[in-house]
Amino acid sequence: MQTTHTLPADIVDGFTLVEATLAVGLCAALAVGLTPVLIRATTNAGHARDRATATAAAIERLEQLRALDWGVADDGAGGEVDVTDTATALDAMPWSLAGTGLVAAPPDSLLRNIGGWVDHLDEHGRWMASGPVPPAGARFVRRWNVSPLPSAPSVAIALQVLVAPAVSEGRLGPRLDLRPRADDVWLVAVRVRERYR
Repeated sequence: MQTTHTLPADIVDGFTLVEATLAVGLCAALAVGLTPVLIRATTNAGHARDRATATAAAIERLEQLRALDWGVADDGAGGEVDVTDTATALDAMPWSLAGTGLVAAPPDSLLRNIGGWVDHLDEHGRWMASGPVPPAGARFVRRWNVSPLPSAPSVAIALQVLVAPAVSEGRLGPRLDLRPRADDVWLVAVRVRERYR
């Protein structure tokens, strides 16, 4: 003997209008509640991406400065001669021999855009231009400073690289001192003359 079961018609028909309205209302409430979280997550992801780009640009320039000649070589007559790159233009693309190299920078080269010690980068950290005036669309300004250490000026130099968002540089106005700002990436290294063989 076979038994068949039938469901009442009101169960088979689906959701009532009240149930559907409640479900839509609940979804809308969740969406409204999650919107600030999603906005914050998107904003934080953008800041993290910009910070990573600025950090990579600062490391790149610091490594370029460290790669320039700064050493001591034999002069061929039993003495020594200092070797210092004073011509490589790191602020140009491609590099040329019409730049500042490891020449001591003006003391305020990290505070303002000074030709020879500044360049401007796009949102991916790629070089766009150099000089005091940023081009349209520049996302970052990268400044650097080379200065002899006061305790041993002929033996050691301090290298500093500052990368800052162009927007904050414009919004916050000119720098008056060397205090870092919230979005700055600032790297410092000391380089001692190496012996060339």
